Amino acid sequence: MLYGFWFLKVYGTESNAAKVFQVDEKTYRKWSKIAIQCMARVSVIRWENRFRGWTHLIPSSYVDGIHCPVQEKNPNDPDDFSHKINSSCLTHEVATAIGSSNIVHVSGGAPAGAWPDIKLAQSANGIVGKLLRNEMVAADKGYTENGNDASKLRNAQLSVMQS
Repeated sequence: MLYGFWFLKVYGTESNAAKVFQVDEKTYRKWSKIAIQCMARVSVIRWENRFRGWTHLIPSSYVDGIHCPVQEKNPNDPDDFSHKINSSCLTHEVATAIGSSNIVHVSGGAPAGAWPDIKLAQSANGIVGKLLRNEMVAADKGYTENGNDASKLRNAQLSVMQS
């Protein structure tokens, strides 16, 4: 689990993490991915906990996409390519509560190149379907269409505050 927490907190390179944990990159990649998959299945990740220590709808939580490296296919599939890590990855959407820093939402596990943040957010298991009316989340420009302001989104289901 420590590898997974380190990955989520630091989001550094595999080579740096491998040095910190004194393992090779392949071992770090394997166990950080397993840890994050386990975190996604933990039942204590509850969306309604985003209001613990926080009562505001704007923003109610912070959401971001993370890319978890996976072994590259042969031949390489461009749908797997992550612009964040420059290798094959699966993308996950993670939301944290502002008042408590608890993880309150995890979804994804899709090929990073084919599933940008906004598409994952608007998917069946994404954060968009969980938002209350007039609720907004803080996020980066990956949660807007073409990097435009959230107010210019054609699909108004996702309201995003730029962080």
